[in-house]
Amino acid sequence: MPPKLPRPYGRYLLIEPIASGGMATLYRARVYGAEGFARTVAVKTIREDLVADLEFARMFIDEAQIAVRMNHPNIVQLYELGRNEDQLYIAMEYVPGIDLRRLWRDISKSGDRLPIAASCFIVAQLCEALDYAHSKTDDAGNSLNLVHRDVSPQNILISYEGAVKLTDFGIVKVPNRLAQSEKGVFKGKVGYVSPEQSRGKAIDSRSDLFALGIILYELLTGHRCFRGENDLDTIDRVRATRYDKISKHNPIVPPALERVVAEALQAKPGKRFQSGSLFLKALWPFLVDEQGPFNGKRLADYLASHYSAAIIKEREREQRDNSLPAPLEDDGYGKTQVIAVDELGLKQKRRDEPVPLVSPNKHAKTIFPMAAVRTVADGHRVRIKQQLRKKPWILPLIATLLIAPLVGKFVWPHLRTFAIRPFLSAGPLVITTKPDSELHISIDGGLVGTSTPLRKTDLWPGEHHLEISKPGFRTKQYTFRIAWGEPTRIHAVLEPD
Repeated sequence: MPPKLPRPYGRYLLIEPIASGGMATLYRARVYGAEGFARTVAVKTIREDLVADLEFARMFIDEAQIAVRMNHPNIVQLYELGRNEDQLYIAMEYVPGIDLRRLWRDISKSGDRLPIAASCFIVAQLCEALDYAHSKTDDAGNSLNLVHRDVSPQNILISYEGAVKLTDFGIVKVPNRLAQSEKGVFKGKVGYVSPEQSRGKAIDSRSDLFALGIILYELLTGHRCFRGENDLDTIDRVRATRYDKISKHNPIVPPALERVVAEALQAKPGKRFQSGSLFLKALWPFLVDEQGPFNGKRLADYLASHYSAAIIKEREREQRDNSLPAPLEDDGYGKTQVIAVDELGLKQKRRDEPVPLVSPNKHAKTIFPMAAVRTVADGHRVRIKQQLRKKPWILPLIATLLIAPLVGKFVWPHLRTFAIRPFLSAGPLVITTKPDSELHISIDGGLVGTSTPLRKTDLWPGEHHLEISKPGFRTKQYTFRIAWGEPTRIHAVLEPD
């Protein structure tokens, strides 16, 4: 009989299961910190019958190692990898909303279709996510050559606030992974694989873009792209890239957009879009309809008109979550462990060992809880509270460090850098433009807005690249720096072509 919920699980309170898949169960959960801090998260736990299977454990850690590198608004954020009572888990962003499969099925059953601009907007957001992932590099600047391998409607989440997020990097293909896929066997859903992937051949980022082309086709037509009478027939259709013309199912789709889909679905990778950014650029003209540019707000309004009951239930669920008391340490709360992975396999660090901020040797890679390394206030509060219980001498040390700047004129800059700065927030960045609408504003290659004034508070400190464009105007590009606790303001005047 499964344990009763809600129940403590390490530093989390598991509330209810969301889904159960091939090797894990996903729960909605709460995490608690100091001064009343609480957050709803999703916790993925490896299935108990697979805990003892080292191969599955390695695959689980692979997923975390890939996902922890991702920090993009269109990719579900991973917070922490850990171990609780010999069970591996991943804590990640909870997205209140629906997946694209449900949205597509609900619309198809009603005999309706998603607006063309909405379909293009969803795929454009996924282009942003994939372009970011495909461009990721390691610490030395070498490309990681990431390939998601399972870009399908089940792995695309749409929040009730209009955010589009790609999830489930569990079968991402990357060189030197701990758990390699069996050679010649493709992983992914049959109706959303590329021809080369269906044959078990080597694949690259263009395979993901082929899958994205399938999704765009299905959103525009309301029909499956390659679905056959059975899986073998479906695979044959994929390999031959045999599908109905879009105009057969939706004659109002512009021929130019149909050509975009056709390019994404080319059988030979060299004839497809070569990057997510090129796919995105081809979609720009179709992100505007008679009501203006389609954006997250309009997508949220669309969901509100079709899923009002589900949104009300989500709000009620959130209210119940907020009323749940934090579990006590006597219940086992807080007893999670940090996992380290080296080239020989799995290594578990004891709870009473200090957590290093740098890997102890060049051969080891440590996976840290995000609360210990993210520069957000709640993470630091949890971290400090844990350390104070273990090391009571920390409090006097902190007091000394805070008093020292008052009497040490030349010590202050260094203390501000190493002691105070981790507790400050970065930014914000404020962007204003003239003109201020129908824009394409991207930061570090990712779309962040279509109008100004625009305020961003989630940028990491350091150097960033800003690009502002608008049809009929010259593109403006800026390189700027985000500093701790200091606002950055940029005003751009676009000149007509």
